[in-house]
Amino acid sequence: TEGVCFEADQEEQERLRTLTGETVLPYALAERCGEYNLYLTSNRANSSLLPPNHNFFNLYPESERMNIDEVVQCQCVTIDSLYEKGILERCDFIKLDTQGSELAILRGGKQFLSDHALGMEVEVEFRQLYKNQPLFRDVDKYVSEELNMELVDLRHSYWKYSEGFGTGQRRGSIIFANALYFRSP
Repeated sequence: TEGVCFEADQEEQERLRTLTGETVLPYALAERCGEYNLYLTSNRANSSLLPPNHNFFNLYPESERMNIDEVVQCQCVTIDSLYEKGILERCDFIKLDTQGSELAILRGGKQFLSDHALGMEVEVEFRQLYKNQPLFRDVDKYVSEELNMELVDLRHSYWKYSEGFGTGQRRGSIIFANALYFRSP
């Protein structure tokens, strides 16, 4: 089975092609088609259509990775528009890790995902890493009510405040997770 990746940042497109061997389409996905700001951060993997929440990141180690190096315009499309144009034909499983814009992408792909996807893994946050981003409760509600999928598992990630690093409990606070959803048999 061949996978398809989406990446608006040209530098990251080539890295993804090399890393995955998959087809990489030069788009950012969103709720609606159009031009959006893409906030390119010092660590490109943290770049997003949403600006980083520096008030949050400054509480944790290595916050400089979230510094905005550049804001560029990028063309965004919806999953549903790619399906209508024949660029996407079918999909059994989708994985979203888009730094806070996951819910918008799901909304922009509601018809396609309802008709085709059997499951998905979605990165969900419990704290606002990016300004105005939806949190787990928002994503979970949409996926269960609008896409009729059930939460099967969560793989949590924990962070410790800079001041508490190296002391106390090892894990820190839950910040985000990968949520695994499937259609009910």
